[in-house]
Amino acid sequence: MRPIISVINNKGGTAKTTTVINTGEALSRLGKRVLIIDMDNQCNATDILQDGIGRPIVKSLYDVLDPRSGDGGTDIESCIYPAVKNGLHFIPNIPDSAILGPRIILGGEATLFLLRERVRNYALNNFDFTFIDCPPNLDVFVIVAMIASDLVIVPTMAGSKFSLNGLVKTKSFIDDIGDRYNPDLKFLKLLITMVDSRTSICKTVVNAIRKTFLEDEVFNQTIPMNTDFQKAEVFNQSIFGYRTGAPGAGAYMNVAEEIINTIQSKNNILNP
Repeated sequence: MRPIISVINNKGGTAKTTTVINTGEALSRLGKRVLIIDMDNQCNATDILQDGIGRPIVKSLYDVLDPRSGDGGTDIESCIYPAVKNGLHFIPNIPDSAILGPRIILGGEATLFLLRERVRNYALNNFDFTFIDCPPNLDVFVIVAMIASDLVIVPTMAGSKFSLNGLVKTKSFIDDIGDRYNPDLKFLKLLITMVDSRTSICKTVVNAIRKTFLEDEVFNQTIPMNTDFQKAEVFNQSIFGYRTGAPGAGAYMNVAEEIINTIQSKNNILNP
């Protein structure tokens, strides 16, 4: 059980980065070695994880994904940094990586496998869990991430009735990538975020999601709406680093345990 997990949604503001950072740290607190790959050239995960590492970012995801770097790619170890505050490791991103999208597309199907070929084996051999924080769309970078992955988590915001509209299509997109490029890819679960149980719209959306998808396709744990998440991000912290006793910290710890239990209980969810 050493899965690589892409966290995707074609909408922004659904707590993808928050989910990656906090689930990653929750797993590290459970004794797991965790690698986070920042696939989003907005670099939000990088901003949080690089705070306090004490050395500049020299190599990044840009070096990993640049098709011009040759068949051998770059030295993966030189692109991985320890995140001091979080007990995690990460491959950072830089805004310039946006220009790699056209290069990957023009390079043909072979370049879609760059992340898989250059990072996957190292990640599987050195980390218990790898999370890929994807951009808020379903573009070429998301395809590259899913080709390198075993599982996909889709965070979805509870406070908007429109959030449900794209979920079925997103799940279908995951199936399409699996059918065409990565037969080992599996949809893990939806994670309902930003839940304010006081509002009727949240209750309506949560109920609609649970009725639309199978029980084992949605995390039992939801993520509460809480200003501690925003405060933590201001200080480049995870929710654990900002306030360990926050409701959101307990929620993400439950998500981490649910991921472990789900994978362990479904022996066929990952190929041996």
